[in-house]
Amino acid sequence: MAAGLVEMALNMAAAEVSIDDSLRMQMQQTHQRLLACVDADAAAYNELLAAINLPQNDEVEKARREVAIEQGLALATATPLEIAAACLQTAEIGIALLGGEPTLAGGDLQIAVLLAGASAKGAIQMADLNLNGITEKQKAASLQQQSIVLKARWENVNGATVR
Repeated sequence: MAAGLVEMALNMAAAEVSIDDSLRMQMQQTHQRLLACVDADAAAYNELLAAINLPQNDEVEKARREVAIEQGLALATATPLEIAAACLQTAEIGIALLGGEPTLAGGDLQIAVLLAGASAKGAIQMADLNLNGITEKQKAASLQQQSIVLKARWENVNGATVR
Protein backbone atom coordinates (compact mmCIF):
# COMPACT_ATOMS: atom_id res chain seq x y z
CA MET A 1 0.00 0.00 0.00
CA ALA A 2 2.82 2.39 0.90
CA ALA A 3 4.64 1.65 -2.35
CA GLY A 4 1.49 2.37 -4.34
CA LEU A 5 1.01 5.67 -2.54
CA VAL A 6 4.60 6.73 -3.18
CA GLU A 7 4.28 5.79 -6.85
CA MET A 8 1.06 7.79 -7.07
CA ALA A 9 2.74 10.77 -5.42
CA LEU A 10 5.68 10.52 -7.80
CA ASN A 11 3.33 10.53 -10.77
CA MET A 12 1.37 13.48 -9.38
CA ALA A 13 4.55 15.39 -8.55
CA ALA A 14 5.90 14.78 -12.04
CA ALA A 15 2.91 16.71 -13.37
CA GLU A 16 3.78 19.66 -11.10
CA VAL A 17 7.59 19.73 -11.05
CA SER A 18 10.49 17.97 -12.71
CA ILE A 19 10.95 14.52 -11.16
CA ASP A 20 13.99 12.43 -11.97
CA ASP A 21 12.81 9.42 -13.99
CA SER A 22 15.37 7.25 -12.23
CA LEU A 23 13.53 7.88 -8.95
CA ARG A 24 10.26 6.75 -10.50
CA MET A 25 12.00 3.68 -11.95
CA GLN A 26 13.57 2.90 -8.59
CA MET A 27 10.18 3.08 -6.88
CA GLN A 28 8.60 0.83 -9.52
CA GLN A 29 11.36 -1.73 -8.96
CA THR A 30 10.93 -1.50 -5.19
CA HIS A 31 7.18 -2.01 -5.57
CA GLN A 32 7.74 -5.09 -7.73
CA ARG A 33 10.27 -6.37 -5.19
CA LEU A 34 7.67 -6.02 -2.43
CA LEU A 35 5.08 -7.89 -4.48
CA ALA A 36 7.57 -10.72 -5.04
CA CYS A 37 8.29 -10.76 -1.30
CA VAL A 38 4.64 -11.62 -0.62
CA ASP A 39 5.06 -14.95 -2.40
CA ALA A 40 8.53 -15.48 -0.94
CA ASP A 41 7.22 -14.92 2.59
CA ALA A 42 4.39 -17.40 2.09
CA ALA A 43 6.86 -19.94 0.68
CA ALA A 44 9.21 -19.43 3.64
CA TYR A 45 6.36 -19.97 6.08
CA ASN A 46 5.25 -23.11 4.27
CA GLU A 47 8.80 -24.48 4.22
CA LEU A 48 9.23 -23.91 7.94
CA LEU A 49 5.83 -25.42 8.71
CA ALA A 50 6.66 -28.48 6.59
CA ALA A 51 9.96 -28.88 8.44
CA ILE A 52 8.28 -28.67 11.83
CA ASN A 53 5.82 -31.35 10.77
CA LEU A 54 8.47 -33.82 9.58
CA PRO A 55 8.44 -37.14 11.41
CA GLN A 56 10.88 -37.71 14.24
CA ASN A 57 10.50 -41.40 14.98
CA ASP A 58 14.23 -42.19 15.02
CA GLU A 59 17.56 -40.38 15.17
CA VAL A 60 17.86 -40.09 11.38
CA GLU A 61 14.41 -38.51 11.09
CA LYS A 62 15.14 -36.22 14.04
CA ALA A 63 18.39 -35.07 12.46
CA ARG A 64 16.72 -34.52 9.07
CA ARG A 65 13.97 -32.52 10.78
CA GLU A 66 16.45 -30.34 12.67
CA VAL A 67 18.35 -29.53 9.46
CA ALA A 68 15.09 -28.69 7.67
CA ILE A 69 13.96 -26.47 10.55
CA GLU A 70 17.32 -24.67 10.52
CA GLN A 71 16.99 -24.04 6.77
CA GLY A 72 13.38 -22.96 7.19
CA LEU A 73 14.26 -20.53 9.97
CA ALA A 74 17.06 -19.05 7.89
CA LEU A 75 14.64 -18.45 5.02
CA ALA A 76 11.94 -17.19 7.40
CA THR A 77 14.52 -14.69 8.70
CA ALA A 78 16.03 -13.59 5.38
CA THR A 79 12.65 -12.97 3.74
CA PRO A 80 11.35 -10.47 6.32
CA LEU A 81 14.72 -8.71 6.17
CA GLU A 82 14.24 -8.37 2.42
CA ILE A 83 10.74 -7.02 3.05
CA ALA A 84 12.09 -4.54 5.61
CA ALA A 85 14.74 -3.31 3.17
CA ALA A 86 12.13 -2.70 0.47
CA CYS A 87 9.80 -0.98 2.93
CA LEU A 88 12.61 1.27 4.11
CA GLN A 89 13.47 2.10 0.50
CA THR A 90 9.83 3.08 0.02
CA ALA A 91 9.87 5.28 3.13
CA GLU A 92 13.17 6.87 2.14
CA ILE A 93 11.86 7.81 -1.29
CA GLY A 94 8.71 9.21 0.32
CA ILE A 95 10.78 11.26 2.75
CA ALA A 96 12.89 12.60 -0.11
CA LEU A 97 9.73 13.71 -1.89
CA LEU A 98 8.37 15.33 1.25
CA GLY A 99 11.60 17.27 1.57
CA GLY A 100 11.08 18.89 -1.82
CA GLU A 101 8.44 21.21 -3.10
CA PRO A 102 4.96 20.78 -1.57
CA THR A 103 2.81 18.52 -3.73
CA LEU A 104 -0.84 17.70 -4.01
CA ALA A 105 -0.03 14.26 -2.67
CA GLY A 106 1.77 15.47 0.48
CA GLY A 107 -0.78 13.87 2.79
CA ASP A 108 -0.59 10.59 0.88
CA LEU A 109 3.19 10.67 1.15
CA GLN A 110 3.01 11.19 4.90
CA ILE A 111 0.74 8.17 5.22
CA ALA A 112 2.98 6.14 2.90
CA VAL A 113 6.07 6.92 4.96
CA LEU A 114 4.29 5.95 8.18
CA LEU A 115 2.96 2.72 6.65
CA ALA A 116 6.32 1.77 5.16
CA GLY A 117 8.12 2.50 8.41
CA ALA A 118 5.67 0.45 10.47
CA SER A 119 5.86 -2.40 7.98
CA ALA A 120 9.65 -2.34 8.08
CA LYS A 121 9.66 -2.39 11.88
CA GLY A 122 7.27 -5.35 11.95
CA ALA A 123 9.32 -7.25 9.39
CA ILE A 124 12.53 -6.64 11.36
CA GLN A 125 10.86 -7.87 14.55
CA MET A 126 9.64 -11.02 12.79
CA ALA A 127 13.11 -11.65 11.43
CA ASP A 128 14.62 -11.24 14.90
CA LEU A 129 12.15 -13.72 16.36
CA ASN A 130 13.07 -16.30 13.74
CA LEU A 131 16.76 -15.48 14.10
CA ASN A 132 16.64 -16.59 17.72
CA GLY A 133 16.05 -20.17 16.57
CA ILE A 134 19.02 -20.37 14.19
CA THR A 135 21.85 -22.37 15.71
CA GLU A 136 24.38 -22.20 12.85
CA LYS A 137 26.56 -19.36 14.13
CA GLN A 138 27.90 -18.01 10.84
CA LYS A 139 24.44 -17.85 9.25
CA ALA A 140 22.97 -16.30 12.40
CA ALA A 141 25.74 -13.69 12.53
CA SER A 142 25.20 -12.70 8.90
CA LEU A 143 21.45 -12.33 9.36
CA GLN A 144 21.97 -10.47 12.66
CA GLN A 145 24.26 -7.99 10.90
CA GLN A 146 21.60 -7.37 8.23
CA SER A 147 19.05 -6.78 10.98
CA ILE A 148 21.34 -4.27 12.72
CA VAL A 149 21.82 -2.30 9.49
CA LEU A 150 18.07 -2.27 8.84
CA LYS A 151 17.34 -1.14 12.39
CA ALA A 152 19.70 1.81 11.90
CA ARG A 153 17.93 2.71 8.66
CA TRP A 154 14.58 2.39 10.44
CA GLU A 155 15.79 4.78 13.16
CA ASN A 156 16.66 7.32 10.46
CA VAL A 157 13.26 6.89 8.79
CA ASN A 158 11.47 7.07 12.13
CA GLY A 159 13.40 10.21 13.06
CA ALA A 160 12.47 11.85 9.76
CA THR A 161 8.81 10.82 9.91
CA VAL A 162 6.36 13.64 9.60
CA ARG A 163 5.68 15.21 12.95
